[in-house]
Amino acid sequence: MAHRPAGVLIQEHHQAKKLLAELEALVGVAGSAEVSDQRSHTSDKEKESMSMSATQTVRELAVEHPASTRVFEALGIDYCCGGQKSLAEACSVAKLSVEQVLETLEQAEADRQPSEHNTDWQAVPLAGLIEHIINTHHQFTREELARLEPLLEKVCKVHGQNHPELLEIRRVFAGLSQELTLHMMKEERILFPY
Repeated sequence: MAHRPAGVLIQEHHQAKKLLAELEALVGVAGSAEVSDQRSHTSDKEKESMSMSATQTVRELAVEHPASTRVFEALGIDYCCGGQKSLAEACSVAKLSVEQVLETLEQAEADRQPSEHNTDWQAVPLAGLIEHIINTHHQFTREELARLEPLLEKVCKVHGQNHPELLEIRRVFAGLSQELTLHMMKEERILFPY
């Protein structure tokens, strides 16, 4: 493996995180062409300024705020097939307080935003950079791959016949997962010890 500058490694891992978030959003809205069309016409700044409300559908929240999917999973709120329900309806069915769920969603979104401090990675010793990559980027990537694979399988099983593009997404995801896993293993076993 050729030596690559620390900045390139960090950039690659940020790109992988972004790709995983995009895949998560695609999986979360399978079967919703209308929401996908709305998403494609919404700029990043518009998405950031959108507030969350109990009248939005669960699917809309999942698309506009990718961190919400983890909250929905933890609370047992279906954002795929049950995504057409408003948040208020979904909370009522799950016997959850809408206000508390909104607070949890807003906190998850705030936690997802990049931190304000900027580390000068050129000044950090290599051991510190390696530790950061493994504990932040590799751990995140492994957790997300493990979380997204069964979600993608479920969506393909339920919607694959009507949406063959999901089967292609599953194939691409499997390749991405394998490539990222091998890449991280090479870094941890060969590049980083070197």
